[in-house]
Amino acid sequence: MKIILLVRYSYVFPEAEAGVFVASQASRADYIAGILDPSRLKLRDFLFRNVLLESLRAQTVDLDPSWFRLAIATSHHLPQAARNDLEEAVRPYPWAKIEVDRSFADITTGFLKETAASGPVCFGSMRIDDDDALGRPYLESVIPYCSDPYVDHILSFPAGYVARFKTKQLRLKRFGYRYHPLNSAGMTYVGRFDPATGSMTSRKSDIFAAGSHARIDRDFPVISSARQPMFLRCIHGSQDTAADSREELRQSHPVAVEQVLKHVALSPILLG
Repeated sequence: MKIILLVRYSYVFPEAEAGVFVASQASRADYIAGILDPSRLKLRDFLFRNVLLESLRAQTVDLDPSWFRLAIATSHHLPQAARNDLEEAVRPYPWAKIEVDRSFADITTGFLKETAASGPVCFGSMRIDDDDALGRPYLESVIPYCSDPYVDHILSFPAGYVARFKTKQLRLKRFGYRYHPLNSAGMTYVGRFDPATGSMTSRKSDIFAAGSHARIDRDFPVISSARQPMFLRCIHGSQDTAADSREELRQSHPVAVEQVLKHVALSPILLG
């Protein structure tokens, strides 16, 4: 059993793949400039460290590079100073690896080739944004499904939290409970890999190859459980979908931070 968590980190899409991410920009140059804006990069570094990494450090299972990898996908466009910050952030964690200009299929196959012993292995391919958090038992809850009966299934936990992040104060200020079926935070595709041939024996190689998270139930059976909150999404103005995210926050049910922390670990610096 293996799990790989895929994260896009200030990732500049190749021109042929940019699609909707460039559609709202005046030009590709403007798109790249927006992604690499120094103030944006500093903000993403702060959130990556204090939201996503903090939530992984607090998982209810011990993370080990023999079975778990956080793969941070970025591009050669990332400025050296930001690259240095990213390397510093993940240096304490042997299960984290920075991947530059590689497809998610190549990243996933590479991880499985490195860690698979003999015989076919089932794996969970997960996605998360670099400014979101996984619930404390998220990985523990996914592990039982990384087995043959669930190959080519999707795992989705629709209950979680949203929080408004105030960029000037660098604080989370308003928390809400949200029920969001087929949300992208932590969504997992269960695949299978044969180390003897170095190839996938499942339909897809990774969660992104399975298609849009909002429509994924049209192509794959989905296993869903809302028994407990399992994610936290940060809402702030520098997101690609800022307007939709603000509406998501507006529709959520207010909840105390003490309740949130029972389910999701966050750095204390966010709550001061």
